Amino acid sequence: MKIFFLKILMWLQIGLSRIVDMVMQLFSVFSGIDTIKVDGKEESLLLYFIGNTTVIKVFWAILIIGVFCVFIFTAIAIIKNMVVIKKTVSQILGKMLISMFSMIVVVICLFGFIFGANCVLTEIDVAFNQGSELTIGQQLFDASITDAAWVNPDFAIKDEDGISQGMKEVFGTDNKGKINKDWDGVTPDKIFGTYKTDWMFENIEKPNEDQIVNIEKYDFFIGLPSSIIMAIVLFIAVMGLVTRLYDLVFIFLTSPLIMSTLPVDDGAKFKLWRETAISKTLLAYGTVFSVNIYIILMPLISKITIPGSNALTTLMRVLLIICGALTISNGQVFFARLLGTDAQESRQAAYGMRTMFAGVMGSARAVKGAARMTFGQYNAYTGHRERGLIQGTGKVLGAAGTVLTGGFKDKAGNTLGFGNAVGSKMGQM
Repeated sequence: MKIFFLKILMWLQIGLSRIVDMVMQLFSVFSGIDTIKVDGKEESLLLYFIGNTTVIKVFWAILIIGVFCVFIFTAIAIIKNMVVIKKTVSQILGKMLISMFSMIVVVICLFGFIFGANCVLTEIDVAFNQGSELTIGQQLFDASITDAAWVNPDFAIKDEDGISQGMKEVFGTDNKGKINKDWDGVTPDKIFGTYKTDWMFENIEKPNEDQIVNIEKYDFFIGLPSSIIMAIVLFIAVMGLVTRLYDLVFIFLTSPLIMSTLPVDDGAKFKLWRETAISKTLLAYGTVFSVNIYIILMPLISKITIPGSNALTTLMRVLLIICGALTISNGQVFFARLLGTDAQESRQAAYGMRTMFAGVMGSARAVKGAARMTFGQYNAYTGHRERGLIQGTGKVLGAAGTVLTGGFKDKAGNTLGFGNAVGSKMGQM
């Protein structure tokens, strides 16, 4: 039974590790590090959204509306200036011309800033990719295997990339000798070897010679909690990046309307728009930095030991892995503070998740309340449901059934009252 249970845990970790690696791939796409392919052309997802033909058509329509708004705000500024004289009419008209000219210039600068930010972000990711060649899921798996857990001592030997021979045995290598980064074909039997079991799932003999890792020495206490925490943290980070994409499209389309207010507020709205655009564009930097720092430190954690105490070594590794994963969500806030931008931008994804969860729970409570109003509430003392809308209906139907059918009679001529019994059951329901 023990072997069967441990293999179930390994199946769980394999599934979680696959999810972690999948979310990490989405993270690279939404942050702009990796490109997408549309009609055979590769480009950044953000630039594809902003540069889409439909979005551009909408922008030109909003630009025309913005031009009309410029004249309206200019007239308001002139009327306002008649009451409180602060500017001349020529100054207000000059603001109007600057506003219309800036509608195009600001958009060009926004495109250039986003494109340049993505290029820099890609180079930062390349600079970080000097550590382990393993994925995050593979690193969590590797961190759970001590040198003593490898069946063959040669499996613990690492190459120049820091990848052990045992990991190559588990995941395999490509034609260039590089370790595969997918989990296809990785099963508990491939890792722990095949055991012959009886109907009680008890191993009745030792595994075959294909065993790579000793099943009883694999540290699930590191692998499972770390995989769960990492999957949750990365998913929240991806949600923040997805929200960033839509926000930047929103910022792009609203730019003409924001610039049209220049004659009446001297650029106060534009200043707020500019700070938000910078904050949203650079929001991905904090996440990319924190994730990559975590990735390059992960291989070092498995090498750390506390002499004479395996329990303390395991606890220390768990704390380093889990607490390191939790710092990923704080990377956005920290980077925003360094730039002097709004740190609240990075908390919107978590707030959105809480709002969504609250909505789901509210809907569940509403459904439960409707069910109680319809079917009534069960009374543990009487054994019946009370105060339900259909309770009275059941009794009426029971009475009608008894009257119409007259009930069934037994051989002695006694009425069985079938219709009444049905009504009684419906009333209880």
